[in-house]
Amino acid sequence: MARLPEPGHDEGTWATLLNEFLLVSHNSDGTPRTKGRVRLNAANFGAKGDGVTDDTKAIQAAIDAAKDGGIIEIPRGKYMVRGLKIRRSGITLTGEARWGTRLVRLGGTEPLVEVSGKGTMKGHIRYCTVTNVTLSGRNSSGLLLRSYFADSCTYRDVHFAYCAGQATDLVEVWDTRFSMCIWENCGSARNPAQPPAYPVCPKQSCLA
Repeated sequence: MARLPEPGHDEGTWATLLNEFLLVSHNSDGTPRTKGRVRLNAANFGAKGDGVTDDTKAIQAAIDAAKDGGIIEIPRGKYMVRGLKIRRSGITLTGEARWGTRLVRLGGTEPLVEVSGKGTMKGHIRYCTVTNVTLSGRNSSGLLLRSYFADSCTYRDVHFAYCAGQATDLVEVWDTRFSMCIWENCGSARNPAQPPAYPVCPKQSCLA
């Protein structure tokens, strides 16, 4: 079993023992292996969070790398993105704090974050979480969150901010919770900030 070198012992073998321990306890990209869910830091995929760099590809790469569920951690910073897609069940996207970690629209009108399955009923995406983050539209139009064909998801401590129109759009979303979320400077007289309390399913089959 791999172990760390012991102070006062293992003379002449420190480098070998340490390298063996790191290879066993860490993934090839340097992230630690855990017995539970995979934890990936977006910074290790090149995300800068400097308010200038387009961090879309870097954060999306971290999300896509979490196979069979995982936690994508986004450190404090202002991350300019065009649109992020969570495509697998069991994914958690988490920042360090609502205003500490900000995902800000760089351009375009596609949803800033999308958590959607492939179709009605069996095509649902499940058990995803977005937490401790601000989603900012930078006073432009375009959804901040879109979720179609999803269930048992959680949005906790999410700050939806500065969206010139409807901020969230849900269709056929079941058993999903919004907890301690805030909508600030979103929506207009014609386009509400939030969807109806009970989103209408586009297909009669889902009501059966």
